[in-house]
Amino acid sequence: MDLLNAAKGKPFIVLVGNKSDLSDEFEVTDENVREFCESHDGIPYFETSAKTGDGIKEMFDALVAGLPQITDTSVQVLEENPSSCC
Repeated sequence: MDLLNAAKGKPFIVLVGNKSDLSDEFEVTDENVREFCESHDGIPYFETSAKTGDGIKEMFDALVAGLPQITDTSVQVLEENPSSCC
């Protein structure tokens, strides 16, 4: 959460729970996750498994869809220096 406090503007954040293939070993309940996400501006949550590939595409689709939200309009383009000096 320190990263949220240090970020300029509103960052696009998703919460990802990996190892969904080991759901019988979860230490965090669905209710805990739902409450956390709701208390943090309704951030999206994805359960994924790197082992089986479950949820990976959906997570990345959401990240790509969120990219326009994080476009920084304050970026300045510098012109190249035509001199041959370093």
